Amino acid sequence: MRPLDPLPTLEAALRGKPAPDVCALLDALDSSLSEPCERAALTFGRGALAFRDGRSEAAREAFALAADGFDALGELEAAALARCEEWLARIRRGGVPLEHGGAGARFSDARASLEALAEAATTERVAVVARHYLGTAERAAGNLEATQRSLLQALSSSAGMLPERAPILNSLGTIYVLTGAYGAATSLLEHAAELARCLGDVVGEAIAFGQLGSAALARGDRELARRHLRRQEWLASRVGDTFGRARALVLLAELALELARPDEARAIADEAFALATSVHPPLAVWAAQAVRVSGRARLELGDPAGAQALEDAAQRFAAAGNRLGGALVAWDRSRHGLADAWDVAAWELASLGLEQRLALLFLERRAAADGATFDAALAAVTQPFEHLSAAHELELLHRRPDALASETTRRVRAGRSLARLAAMGLAPRGLVVAAFAHPSLVAPSVPDAAGQGVVVGGAPSLAVWAWRGDVSAGDLAREVAEMRSQLPELRAVLAWFSAGRVVAPPLRGEPSATLDGVDLEPLYATVFAASAGSLTVLGEVAALTLVRDAWEAAVTR
Repeated sequence: MRPLDPLPTLEAALRGKPAPDVCALLDALDSSLSEPCERAALTFGRGALAFRDGRSEAAREAFALAADGFDALGELEAAALARCEEWLARIRRGGVPLEHGGAGARFSDARASLEALAEAATTERVAVVARHYLGTAERAAGNLEATQRSLLQALSSSAGMLPERAPILNSLGTIYVLTGAYGAATSLLEHAAELARCLGDVVGEAIAFGQLGSAALARGDRELARRHLRRQEWLASRVGDTFGRARALVLLAELALELARPDEARAIADEAFALATSVHPPLAVWAAQAVRVSGRARLELGDPAGAQALEDAAQRFAAAGNRLGGALVAWDRSRHGLADAWDVAAWELASLGLEQRLALLFLERRAAADGATFDAALAAVTQPFEHLSAAHELELLHRRPDALASETTRRVRAGRSLARLAAMGLAPRGLVVAAFAHPSLVAPSVPDAAGQGVVVGGAPSLAVWAWRGDVSAGDLAREVAEMRSQLPELRAVLAWFSAGRVVAPPLRGEPSATLDGVDLEPLYATVFAASAGSLTVLGEVAALTLVRDAWEAAVTR
């Protein structure tokens, strides 16, 4: 039995009715119910309303009482589900989301308890809900991989459990928004919104549209983002979802600032702050975000009180342990000349993995400084965001076309290298691997279209190349010789690995490809100990004798 099964009218009201209507129903039921199971369900319903209203501590207390009541009646499934909700309320009460840099130790008790509930579950429904909330706890603790693992386990087991499945879709879609997998996020969130609508779950539908708004913002579609966020705010206001409304209003206020509407932004931000502080305990992070946006808007309107608002926001973020908020306030102070903390903001945003925010900071900072300093960094961090990459390219086209030409050449070569690595993963086992060392190798070299090799790793002064095992001796000799003709004092070591293969090419930001059946340590030890201009072949490989001959001939050209 689910906790609200004895009171289906209350369950329906909690999903789609305004708070006053739900309160009236709770009062009416309170005066008419006498069965212990119904009384436990009523207590659970009071907790669900408190949770919806943002009163997480009141919700936790009610869920705990309901769980005790169901336990006493022997309703084990309902009791376990109420315990899950109690832990979710605990997480929300003290939660610091993943994108805000939460500290894992604060949620160890929630994670352990939810794991135990999942393992001891007597029904599949309890296991699904416990796994879902375990994912929420992992997210609050900042463990992204564990979050996805728990949510995917919950989703895979939730077939036929539509009331439980819709929130899982929302949670997983939210994670994919945070990690930049916008295609997966949009698909999951659209599914969640439709499912929630069919179930009459207004809160769940509001959550889905809020995250769809975040995904649209990340892709640069401001108008679509505004529509989604407005829908979240409207849906949340219908049922008194304080958390959802506060979130939507803060993001709408930020969007108004981006659209150069500081007066509108200030009004919306002040409304969001009043809402976030209207519950107990207050929604600390969203209150701080609202104060920050209001402070920015005031400064842009010429109101010096905005500086104090930013100071207030910084203190609120620090009290909540919110690193993202602190970084954003440092950025705000720098842009308004209140401090010189660009580098502090940039480092924090980078450490939190927020490439898009970092790209926006770089774009803004470049306009006020020597743009050349930021061009290479922008080329890297705007890669996943087409609208920002296009803005960067357009700026270079008009200001530094030579830099744009260099960047596009690098991109083509890097793309070729990545494509070759992907294709090598399908080839039969067998790799020729070479390590090159020279002081002028400041970054891994990237092969041209005529070559057969590909870079699999490297560092300053070191490059590691690989060729398919069926590469011809002539092609191999020619490419190695070309390297030495450019750098006569280059040191090189070659080896044949019959079981070698490329397992996976590197993703953006990873330093090297993943190899199997290749031991690089002997190559590194040999190349760094070798004399300038030397070539060493490890093992007796007859096909590599041509390479040695070409190597020696390269310096006589």
